[in-house]
Amino acid sequence: MMKRLIKATVGILVVLLAGTVQAELQLVANFEGLTGNPDGQACNGVLGGTLDTNTEGTGNSSLPAVDGSTTMSVIGHSSGTIDRAIGFGGIDNPIEDGETGIGFFRLRVSGGNIRTHMGLVADPIGNPVNATNNLDPATVPAGFQLVPNGAGFDIVTLDGTTVLKAGLATAQWYNVWIVADNAADTFDLYLSEAAGPAGEATLPAPGDLVERGVPFAVATTDPLNGMIFANPRGTGQAARIHVDEIWWDGDQGLSKPTMARNPNPADQQPDVSRDVILSWTPAPSAATHNVYFGTGPDSIALVAEGQEANTYDPGGPLEFDRTYYWRIDEVNAAPDFTVFEGSLWSFTVEPVSYPIPNVTATASSASENMGPERTVDGSGLQGDQHSTEPPQMWLSANGGPQPTWIQYEFDEVYKLDRLLVWNSNQLLEPILGFGARAVTVEHSTDATAWTSLGDFEFARAPGRDAYTANTTVDFGGAVAKYVRLTIHSNWGGVLPQYGLSEVRFFHLPVLPREPLPAIGQTEVTVDAMLSWRAGREAASHQVQLSEDRQAVIEGAAPVQTVVENSFDPGSLDLGTTYFWKVTEVNDDETPTAWEGEVWSFTTREYLVIEDFESYNDDDNRIYDTWIDGLTTGASGSQVGYDVSPFAEKAIVHGGRQSMPLHYDNTASPFFSETERTFAPPQDWTTNAADTFTLYVRGRSEGNTPDVLYVTVQDSGNRTATVAHPDPPIATTGQWTPWSIPLSAFTSAGVKADSIKKLVIGVGDRTQSTPGGTGLLYIDSVSFGRPASQ
Repeated sequence: MMKRLIKATVGILVVLLAGTVQAELQLVANFEGLTGNPDGQACNGVLGGTLDTNTEGTGNSSLPAVDGSTTMSVIGHSSGTIDRAIGFGGIDNPIEDGETGIGFFRLRVSGGNIRTHMGLVADPIGNPVNATNNLDPATVPAGFQLVPNGAGFDIVTLDGTTVLKAGLATAQWYNVWIVADNAADTFDLYLSEAAGPAGEATLPAPGDLVERGVPFAVATTDPLNGMIFANPRGTGQAARIHVDEIWWDGDQGLSKPTMARNPNPADQQPDVSRDVILSWTPAPSAATHNVYFGTGPDSIALVAEGQEANTYDPGGPLEFDRTYYWRIDEVNAAPDFTVFEGSLWSFTVEPVSYPIPNVTATASSASENMGPERTVDGSGLQGDQHSTEPPQMWLSANGGPQPTWIQYEFDEVYKLDRLLVWNSNQLLEPILGFGARAVTVEHSTDATAWTSLGDFEFARAPGRDAYTANTTVDFGGAVAKYVRLTIHSNWGGVLPQYGLSEVRFFHLPVLPREPLPAIGQTEVTVDAMLSWRAGREAASHQVQLSEDRQAVIEGAAPVQTVVENSFDPGSLDLGTTYFWKVTEVNDDETPTAWEGEVWSFTTREYLVIEDFESYNDDDNRIYDTWIDGLTTGASGSQVGYDVSPFAEKAIVHGGRQSMPLHYDNTASPFFSETERTFAPPQDWTTNAADTFTLYVRGRSEGNTPDVLYVTVQDSGNRTATVAHPDPPIATTGQWTPWSIPLSAFTSAGVKADSIKKLVIGVGDRTQSTPGGTGLLYIDSVSFGRPASQ
């Protein structure tokens, strides 16, 4: 006990010293539990991401144990003709353009032929490992090279022209911090010696600075979302590098950000609603915000000065298909009122109408290899420019039935806006004139009853490459699933054959779309609000929500009408798949209602009882809440470690911490347990919950098998105990879930809606003989309802 208290005092000093910096590093990967080929394995931290080696299969890239920790390792090929690399991409907290963030890792280099490069990358597809990055260090924005220097190595810039740090030793572990400023396209490099590979990330001291303001090798406006560690090709086998404990902060560097960030809409986002409300994440130091807005990058104007809200309504509806530009300048409070100019962002407003996908074409006849499908498959088009190749067009058959027609079917009923037409464009078009001229346009919802839109003359094509559509038919909002073009004449008048190159139909967006939660989304919170992008003509919205998909499909589920394009379903059940549908309604339009498709989402299975994330080494130590035998003398347990950090930082099931539970049942009372008291008591039955669960991990070496058990006590002091059915769980070296039906407690009289105390123990309270010893890790203690029910 004295050891814990003494070290806790040291921990207070550490917290105070670290409190001067603002970064919050989160784990990407410590590689524990990963084995074999890294290729395609998910990072085991909390920020997502996937390891990749470009299908490495030779063992040059691996996950070996070094100095007591699983590491990531890459070595250059012995032939010197093949490049090798490991990288990861897809981090869900990237360093956006305009932001500063940190990549941290620990590094060890073996002696030998060193030619390694590494750094932070901007990778849109989530895999930075490719031939370009592997071979050419200059493709890595915020990175550096390692080069040999006698018995050790130096750190140099990616182009090799500048030594950043000389005289580093092989077989020594180093802490490396890359603080990347993605606004200025520069990075600061920090480095210090590390005691070993494992352990929680730290932040650099001022004396760890190697170089400030190193230019990116490649300037970028893309977000930095991953790293690469590579040995490009060279003569002979390159030295092996070992990397461990990769951590990431995508939001800020070593000081508080001063600029606005995370714009909504995102920078350069297309298809933004005309009624958009702008929002952003303000700088922590900002007291007010100055908003600039306009229609050109050089013509933005101050539209709101000194406002406190981090939102701005540009007063839509905005102009269709127009790009707008905006900027947020953050303003400090008195006395300085310093203004920090923000990045210039832009977005483009939705178009008037959208192309219809999935169009099927049929015709009264067709020439060989010139079928009607050619008019809707994009063949012959480069962008919006068409070729002169006949097989990339439709042409009716010579002698085919008359009148000639071509018909189009859509995947559903649409409200049509317009039709673009590329007429027949063969090289001989100016002579033969196969292009359609006099055309009757009809539309239908069922291909039985047809309505005539009118008679139109389609413009003649030039018979040259790069031909762009030169006929537009205005449908004026006609509702249709089918459109038929009946062709009465062509431009040549020589032969009774008629052709088209391409057509493109556009529809007005009257259906609901872009649901939140997204289609098929899982882990949705039980208090989620439903929202969607409304159909353009909607005056109100009818919402149906049910666990019964068929009821929603048939319209038999309860209907609620709302004015806004959002809906509060109330408290949802855990572990449940819901189906929902929105019908857009406007009695002044024809038709008056547009029924959307059926969407679905699944709620999260569990709600957290304890995730061990809140504990620190100062005023909220883990053993102050989870009372153990070391504190009470009532059992052989100890929660946490003798010295800080007291919680486990590396072996975690979720988040950043788990609870170490030491058990020693070799002496009376021959059991070990820790307990937590809840004030007020907890209700474990909310949202249809029926299951208690926790995750446990033992050790395959050093642990003696013994019985793991859970005891709960309600506010009426009724108790129930459930033992794990597998005593060897203590020797299982991987995270294992243990789920207990709440009925196992309630059948003993415990009120699951009023749990006052939770006990986790190892051993047997009834035995009077010595038991086992060891260390367990406990994490993710929850109640809920499995989705399979």
